[in-house]
Amino acid sequence: MIPTALLPAKKLEIKNALPDDESKNKIILLTKSTAIAIPAPGSAGDPRCNGDPTGTVRATLTFSSPSGQTHSTNLPCQNWQLIGSVGSPKGYKYVDRELDDGTAKTVTWKDHGLLKATLLGSGPTVLNYDLQPGVSQDPVAVKLAVSNAVICMQCNGSNGKDGSDGKLFHGKDCPAPAACAP
Repeated sequence: MIPTALLPAKKLEIKNALPDDESKNKIILLTKSTAIAIPAPGSAGDPRCNGDPTGTVRATLTFSSPSGQTHSTNLPCQNWQLIGSVGSPKGYKYVDRELDDGTAKTVTWKDHGLLKATLLGSGPTVLNYDLQPGVSQDPVAVKLAVSNAVICMQCNGSNGKDGSDGKLFHGKDCPAPAACAP
């Protein structure tokens, strides 16, 4: 069985432009927790290529809601780099400035520290998480899956910002979920 970490989320924000323009959609995720663990460099969970060909996907990031909205982006191995050294790893950073390989511009995954991601719809891949006027997104589940581990978070909209305006979902200081969404 793959180990699963259920973490609180500090912030989850989904922005959609009205009228609908997926190229302007944006998702921001931030969590800070000492329970965040990174895989050892060179291990099965290391998201970097480690000899695998460019384009190999060792990690994915997925956002989903009971409303039926979902967005998943692959995080190909060539865009990951180690933070720190092999002997003293501090985490991993994913960077795709041109959004050539998906919608994730940056993902920072630090051991016992933070997980932060910024996704944009301005590249060739569509960020198709669509907020619908009149439809609450509560709760939005987040899953970072690597080959040997899964990190899960979940947020309800704060202060009425549940996405039902069609423009903004904003979750803040969300507790860890009881289980990982499918």
